[in-house]
Amino acid sequence: MEDLRDRVADPDAPTSMIDDAARHAALDVRLVAVRHHKLPYPTLVELLHDHDEQIRAAAASHFKMTSYLLEDMAADPCEDVRCAVARHPHLRSGVADLLATDESEKVRAAVATGYAITSSALRSLTIDTSQMVRDVAARRHKIAFA
Repeated sequence: MEDLRDRVADPDAPTSMIDDAARHAALDVRLVAVRHHKLPYPTLVELLHDHDEQIRAAAASHFKMTSYLLEDMAADPCEDVRCAVARHPHLRSGVADLLATDESEKVRAAVATGYAITSSALRSLTIDTSQMVRDVAARRHKIAFA
């Protein structure tokens, strides 16, 4: 299994191998494949609906994600997936603002560290009910508005 993981992790691995590995039975092989820069876009889209939360979170972090796919993934029931969405550089500010009101403090904190947060949403996170979120947002606010 380790040999297969190593072959899939190779930057020069053939796209067909990455595609096949993304559907492998072993989670560790699939995680290497979903993070690979050669992962085919249709496979990425397919993995966004995977039963495993780790695969969906890794897929949501992929650089090939579009703002439209991220918007769909912002409603994922898994907070780790929503955190990955919140931190993605392709996320639109309206979706970031929506995630800033998420029930999970972990997601709200991720929004505060993300690229797409608006100044008004960041300010609102500085008075969040969670101390952790307030601390993260205050640090980000201090840097952004120094």
